[in-house]
Amino acid sequence: MPAQIALVFFTVYPKAKHGGFLLMVRNRQSGFTIIELLISVIIIGILASVMAALFPMLGALSQMEYQTRQKSINASIATAMETWAATQSPLGQLPAPYSGSGGVISAPVNVASTTSADLSLLDNMRRNRVDPAVMDNDGSPGENVRVYQRLTGLTETSPLFRSTGPAATLTYQLGVIYMTSCTRSGSTCNPNPSLSIPGASPVLTAANRGTWTTTDPDTGAIFVSTLSLQRNRLDITAERMRRIQSELLRYFNLMRLSASPADHTNFYPGASALTLAGANPASNMGCRDGWYNLGAANVDVLAKIALPQAEYGTTPWGGSIQYCRDYDPLGTNGPNAEPHYGAIRINKSVSTGSAPTGSAANDIWITF
Repeated sequence: MPAQIALVFFTVYPKAKHGGFLLMVRNRQSGFTIIELLISVIIIGILASVMAALFPMLGALSQMEYQTRQKSINASIATAMETWAATQSPLGQLPAPYSGSGGVISAPVNVASTTSADLSLLDNMRRNRVDPAVMDNDGSPGENVRVYQRLTGLTETSPLFRSTGPAATLTYQLGVIYMTSCTRSGSTCNPNPSLSIPGASPVLTAANRGTWTTTDPDTGAIFVSTLSLQRNRLDITAERMRRIQSELLRYFNLMRLSASPADHTNFYPGASALTLAGANPASNMGCRDGWYNLGAANVDVLAKIALPQAEYGTTPWGGSIQYCRDYDPLGTNGPNAEPHYGAIRINKSVSTGSAPTGSAANDIWITF
């Protein structure tokens, strides 16, 4: 609207003496009229009411953008942790939450650490485009803290060959990463006195893991688990045992074909520098000759069947794979008597990386 409106009126008078006309100009109005002012006030009022309605929406959109950004960061951190568990942890475990000085409690990582394990985790986070400035907080002036909880000791029973075979026990971990509104310093909720961790959300437990969620104003929760990794390692273990079984059978049959028809020798290969023959099958899980640690330096069985010891000598967790070359579970055949059977065993709790115990309750085995 123009700042000033002027109406100019022209009045023409006849010129008395010379018969012409006299043009007279008069400024009849300047500034706003009352009607124009009223219209302006009404328009301003309408705009003000519209803007007043928009301000809460803009605030809500800003909060939504913040929550989305923090959840995306948490997802990137979770991916980095899964990668770290698969490549840096012998047992496939998640990194432990970090608590230190300066208001850092139950954080995803120690950003100031120089240990090789922490540096590897930090590198994984950077590869997932997580800025070090927001790895344990939101990057705001108050540094609202990011929280990471980890639940350990969860187990799942799974058949060795997915749908069949003896049951193995997998031990896995579950974690959750989320953002709080607790500042690093000067905050009464860092930590929460009733939880011993920052924020308002409950402690993650085995009992509540299926229903756990954040409590306002905490936000952006992302879960991270090693169960898929443990299942994958079990698949690798099963493949290794199947391959060893197949190659031992192949070796036996090739040796038998090259022998005379009357030769009833047990052709399953033994270790060149070690013998465990003469065991009582009743007290040795049915084995008369074994159990040989296929990953041991003085056991060359895998070399005889052309399998690399570094790969096939242990499970992916580092647990021993053991081999019996004269398996007689009933104890009725006698040493190296036909029919010839072999067996391979591992610890039932595969993800602990432990060696077989020699107890049927604690080990699993396959025969051939």
